[in-house]
Amino acid sequence: MLNSIKRYILLLNTSDIKRIGHRQDLHAIRGLAVIIVIFYHADFELFKGGWLGVDLFFVISGYLISNIIISEVNSGTFNFKSFYLRRFRRIVPAMLSTLVVTSGFAYLLLTPKAILDYSKLVLSSLFFYANFYLQNLDFYNAEPSKLNPLIHIWSLSVEEQFYILFPLIIFLLLRGIKKYLFLILLSVTLLSIYSNSFTQDITKFYSSQYRIWEFLLGSLLVFISFKKFGKFFTFSGFALIIFSVVSYGDTMLNLNSIEPKLIALLGVSLVIASNDDSLNKIYNNQLVVYAGTLSYSLYLIHQPIFSFLRIYGKKSGFEITNLFYLIAIFVIVIFSYLNWKYIEKFFLIKDNFSNLIKFSTFAVSGLIIFTLNSLNTNGYENRYDFVPDEVLFYSANTNLYPTENEIIEFSNYECSQLNSTKKHLIFIGDSHLNTLSVSIMRNFKDSSCNFDLSFVYNPTGRCILSKQNDTGVINVCTDEYFDSFINNTLTKDSTVVAIGRFDTWLETEIGNQVQCEGCDYIDIMKKRFEDVSNSSNKLLVVEPVPTYPVKIAESYLYKNTLWGENITIDYLDWKYSLIKWYDFLDNLDTTNMEIIESSLVFCNQFDPGKCTASTGKNIFYSDDNHLTIEGANLLVEKIFITINSLD
Repeated sequence: MLNSIKRYILLLNTSDIKRIGHRQDLHAIRGLAVIIVIFYHADFELFKGGWLGVDLFFVISGYLISNIIISEVNSGTFNFKSFYLRRFRRIVPAMLSTLVVTSGFAYLLLTPKAILDYSKLVLSSLFFYANFYLQNLDFYNAEPSKLNPLIHIWSLSVEEQFYILFPLIIFLLLRGIKKYLFLILLSVTLLSIYSNSFTQDITKFYSSQYRIWEFLLGSLLVFISFKKFGKFFTFSGFALIIFSVVSYGDTMLNLNSIEPKLIALLGVSLVIASNDDSLNKIYNNQLVVYAGTLSYSLYLIHQPIFSFLRIYGKKSGFEITNLFYLIAIFVIVIFSYLNWKYIEKFFLIKDNFSNLIKFSTFAVSGLIIFTLNSLNTNGYENRYDFVPDEVLFYSANTNLYPTENEIIEFSNYECSQLNSTKKHLIFIGDSHLNTLSVSIMRNFKDSSCNFDLSFVYNPTGRCILSKQNDTGVINVCTDEYFDSFINNTLTKDSTVVAIGRFDTWLETEIGNQVQCEGCDYIDIMKKRFEDVSNSSNKLLVVEPVPTYPVKIAESYLYKNTLWGENITIDYLDWKYSLIKWYDFLDNLDTTNMEIIESSLVFCNQFDPGKCTASTGKNIFYSDDNHLTIEGANLLVEKIFITINSLD
């Protein structure tokens, strides 16, 4: 059996591969792919798996590029200079025009922090490493992806990396071990799929090495034809694409599961390999045809327009409904048509080479100047001279973590008294602990004679207390890691301080991130809190700080609130929102737990009956739930009063 397969593979002769002409089915799939991506980013529920449209693009690109390279090598017409110039004409001008126009709107609409992130992404896009930039970006502290005008640009970087390297590799293989080309491509494809299946790293979404199998799947299709079974495979493949798009939502995307991709890409592979006209009514539909023609510009332009619409909605205080999205899609089509006609189409003409160089030089220079000015002016913060420096600072620094100097200073604390009975003080929690840790270190000096201090930060802290996190499947969430923490870290001399947004941990959509199937995540949290409490001398649980409907620093920047006005919420409403959390605590089987009420710090102190995020003179919150240094100092002082009062 294996020998038969091997003989068949060796019969797949690259010499038989000819340059294909225009294929209406590929044109249509490209159009359908961009439509489902746009509808997905417009939050249309039916297209919840629309993120798979990018994967469809990769397979089509792999197929077309491989056909071009192999067929031209066969005919003796392949030329690297010509190949790369065609790719440059096809990709770069339309991208540059989009970046130039988008940067103008970014200057008008983005906050300093957002425009700093945007500028770095512009720079990475120009040199085609945007996927690596995003791969290493701290998304917890970065702007939400739906508000990022260039979050989608990573896929162009992945494609360009493929276009740059793949021709060199294929050319060398064709010159050396030509008859084994299919076998080599198949082996690398299977290896990449295997690597995807067993890698849980959340950054693999943007990694080229975890995307290579999608391009190579297209390459393999150059060798394969299912035309004999065309009609059946075409309908089956199309059905698989539709099934994957309507069935797999963001949960599978966040888990980086390969299952949806395998189904969708099997579908598009069947359609490509069958090369059948059974679905001509769909392929020749005018909407699909136009979408295919404008697909590149549609993809480039849709995300900036959607993100700017959302940002403007935030600034103006209106909800983005489906009607707004439909209007936005109409605008996207208009701008895409203009970009296609006057940029894409124009620069594909060979006689426009000098204009291509001039345009590219001018655009790249302007974008680099824009980026450098942004970096040198902290995101053009001079646009916001109507707020004090601390508002600008906290809008760009949502979560302040300890610096290296602060850690060194903390490690040099020396108690003036000899104390051989120091107890262990352990702070454990999510990002709220990360933020508070700066103030904790600064306030710890007076307690250094009584305690040794350590931190268990997010995501480890949240994993230990709840077996859930928001960064994918990680080892620190496992039962084995938790048992090791209980047995090797905690003692009866340990005082544990738990800090986090515990109320949100109890929400179903958050609880579903627990790393087990078919389990009761609340019971898991209950047992873990009990085990931590019963394995230590004292468990201090800090009540979640009040959460606000707006980001505080951003609210002042957007002039939704004028500086000098307090930002508050109703105290009773906040306490009512914590009922589920307090019920959870009441049901814990422990006798050494104490609650530190953050509401005593932030509520009824500045405005009766209100919880206060900013007094108009002092800003206690950076965003809707994270504290500034000023806010953290108030809460940490309360925490240490409790700690120092312990027996």
